[in-house]
Amino acid sequence: MPTENNSPTNHPTSFDQIKKHTETIFAENDWIEFRALRIKGTANKVHTLYRQVPLQDNDHSLIDWLDSHNLPSWGLYIGANPRKSNSCSGACNAATDDDVEVFRTIFADFDDATHVEALVRIESAGLPHPTLLISSGRATGTHAYWRLEQPI
Repeated sequence: MPTENNSPTNHPTSFDQIKKHTETIFAENDWIEFRALRIKGTANKVHTLYRQVPLQDNDHSLIDWLDSHNLPSWGLYIGANPRKSNSCSGACNAATDDDVEVFRTIFADFDDATHVEALVRIESAGLPHPTLLISSGRATGTHAYWRLEQPI
C-alpha cells in the first residue's frame, strides 16, 4: 500500500522468512549484504549490515537492525549474490560490482506484477520455475531468483 508520498511500504518481513531466503540462494559461509535505503522524500541514507550464512536465531543485533528498518520510510534489500567480505568498497560500506565474490543466482525484478503474473511471464519466456519467488516491497512487485547449479 502506498504511503502519503506514493512510495510503497515494505511488506511485513519476519526473521524466519529472511533466514529461508538466505539459505535458499546462498551457500554456507557466504557473506550476505543487508541494505536499507531511505525512501524518496526523506533524508538520503544508506545503512548496510553483513552476516554469514547460516543466520543465527539468536543474532539479536541483526534482528534489531531488521526491525528498526522494516518501516514505511525504508526499503530493505538483500544482495542477490555473496560478497567477498563484511567490508565493501562503496559509499556507506555498500557493495559495488567489484565486491561480489561469485554469482550463485540470477534474478529478475517484475515491477507491478503479482507472483502469479510473474510466473506467467516466466513460463511465457520459456524459463524454468524460479528457486525463490518473493514480494519486492512494491504494492505489486515480485523478485524471482534462480540458483545456479555451478556458480560463475
